[in-house]
Amino acid sequence: DWLGMAASIIGLSVLCWAVISAPGLGLASPLVIGAALVGLVVLGLFVWVQMRAEAPLLDLSLFARRPFAVSVAVSGLVTGGGAGALFVLTQYMQYVLAFTPWQSGLAIMPVAACMLVGAVSAPKVLGAIGIKRTVIAGLVLVALGFGALAVTGSSMAYSHLVVGACAFGLGAGFRRLLFVLTLGFPAAALFSLCLLCLRYGKLRSVGTQRLPLLPFLLLPALGSLFFLHGGLS
Repeated sequence: DWLGMAASIIGLSVLCWAVISAPGLGLASPLVIGAALVGLVVLGLFVWVQMRAEAPLLDLSLFARRPFAVSVAVSGLVTGGGAGALFVLTQYMQYVLAFTPWQSGLAIMPVAACMLVGAVSAPKVLGAIGIKRTVIAGLVLVALGFGALAVTGSSMAYSHLVVGACAFGLGAGFRRLLFVLTLGFPAAALFSLCLLCLRYGKLRSVGTQRLPLLPFLLLPALGSLFFLHGGLS
């Protein structure tokens, strides 16, 4: 599906450029508006091509299953939000807390450790309380983590913000393991989906399209909003 591949690359690249360039050129800049419109049109072409291709890059019929579509959307939003949060956190640590880049990297390590703990413990929690409660617990932890980070002030020490960051990491660990099982996705449907993916070679396509897409757009969008509001000043 060379046409679909080209449309996805061009559409995402142009739209991402528009988002990144907005703080410097201005939201009303003809270049920014034009690039955004071109990106959206090309992405619309990508969807049109995928709906008609014999061997599409991404089988859109998978998203007709509501549990699957919701799980992909939630997973992408959490991943994109987490990427944006880490971007802002590194700026906060270096320019507000006066950490060196090396210290900032080490200070982020507890988040990765909590994600590992969440992913490892998720199967046991799943067996104890079920799929829905496990996923809901993970999303609640993510929301609490984002909430704690949102109220972080310039006078707060690292020990205050790491609590929220670790809550996000733990919840994200739960979510990462269970993204297809989100919201009670039936085992029979999951088995059928795996057979479909293996038969038509869509398993890699779904995974690789799901993971970068929202973070690819959310990270530059969050960064642009961050600088449009004055950054850390």
